[in-house]
Amino acid sequence: MAIFQNTVVNKYLNNQNEQVISEKWDIYKTHFFDPVVQENIRDRKV
Repeated sequence: MAIFQNTVVNKYLNNQNEQVISEKWDIYKTHFFDPVVQENIRDRKV
């Protein structure tokens, strides 16, 4: 059983601002795809 109905999910997905999502994704990629940051994350898991 799904937590949300598909119509509700689709409604909110269609209302997202694609430009803002794209900008935030670029910020995320810049930080978390950095090899130094990835190594720090791996080191902290131990």
